[in-house]
Amino acid sequence: MKLLWLTPVHQGSAIARYSELVLPCLIEKGCEVVVAATETNFVPSRRRPFLDLEILSVADCLGDGFDQAFDAIVANFGDHYPNHALSLDVLRFSRLIGIFHDADMTNFSNGMRADGREALGTTGEWPDGREVTASIARLCAGSVAHSSFYRPVIARCDGPIDVIPLAWSLPSGVAEQRKLSLPGGGGGDKAFQVLTFGNINWNKCADRVIEAIGAGPELRDATEYKLVGSIEPEERSRLCGLADRLGVRLVVAGPVNEDELHRAVVEADVVSCLREPVLEGASASAIEAMLHGCAVLVSDAGFYAELPDECVAKVLEATDVVSIRVALEKLFVDPGERSNMGRRGREYAETVFSPDSYADALLRLIADVRVTSAYDPLIKRIASQLTDLGLSPDDSSIDFVLRALESMVPVARRASRGEKVISLTAPCARNAEPIAAHAT
Repeated sequence: MKLLWLTPVHQGSAIARYSELVLPCLIEKGCEVVVAATETNFVPSRRRPFLDLEILSVADCLGDGFDQAFDAIVANFGDHYPNHALSLDVLRFSRLIGIFHDADMTNFSNGMRADGREALGTTGEWPDGREVTASIARLCAGSVAHSSFYRPVIARCDGPIDVIPLAWSLPSGVAEQRKLSLPGGGGGDKAFQVLTFGNINWNKCADRVIEAIGAGPELRDATEYKLVGSIEPEERSRLCGLADRLGVRLVVAGPVNEDELHRAVVEADVVSCLREPVLEGASASAIEAMLHGCAVLVSDAGFYAELPDECVAKVLEATDVVSIRVALEKLFVDPGERSNMGRRGREYAETVFSPDSYADALLRLIADVRVTSAYDPLIKRIASQLTDLGLSPDDSSIDFVLRALESMVPVARRASRGEKVISLTAPCARNAEPIAAHAT
């Protein structure tokens, strides 16, 4: 099977790293993979190694007959438009699998608008938030979400959909670096280490963590809160000022290399992966912290709510300061529970977020899409004929035709999942509004 894999490829992209984990598994399972960079301003010197695979431009892959050159195209979509803009160029492909890394793609939509792209959909208006994700999904032949909370968003896709937990793992040798002793706290000279890493922006709730630490004298005196990752100067100044006023020890490390990041996670007693609101489809930082065996603090919402209660420490969805303080104090006074939570979280993450399992699930979806897409010419022809007859969507003959089509398709789209099975669209217009749909 020959696949075209569209992804950002630069060093700073988490989705590039995810691709780097999945691609070897697909190749080991017999796939021939061509990788195309989707950044608007790709710099070859900043690319990840990608198993020494050649990185092509999307334009190089989309010449005459490209639709016959690949068995399927897998396009990764995230909320950062400059990283994913060129994935839009393959929306006309009949066997396109869209992998949606974010439930909310408002920033992507804003980037499209600024870049002069046409609005997705038939109204010509620009949708916001999750409607952007839905609009792209309905232009795909199959779609993937990384957690169940936004499955309804990608269900606009007419073809097969699936929820596949995000593929993630630690670099070789890093897992063994996790300290074997119990974390400190509650005594001795070692500070109670709380860590937030990644892009330190407003929805990571770092200000609320500072307020929670500063609210209790014992926790405040024992804790050092560390921020690792890119941060805007204004946000750095705001957080440092807040920490100074509350007497909280705050270390803002800024961007670091991968070795320094892993060292910071290894040294942490608790990793804060709080979000409000939850915009991403899954959290690589939370999974990475779990794989390290850390106690992880999360908001009880979105992807994080789907993690087992015994594997992470959850605070209320509103992510208020009182809930954060209560959760941190429980972890602070009980090193044994922190260690046990970390062990349970690591065992769960190693099983659920396995790149090999991800590749297996994705190949099953690709096979499903290849079968159902073979019926697209028939569906378009029948759609054209029904449109010419002027039948209304609720006409009984429409239902009869749809049932007949479903009985012909070996994989009856998503009937077994209790979802919409098939849509009849206007001819040669995958992005047109369905004229009829049958629900099982």
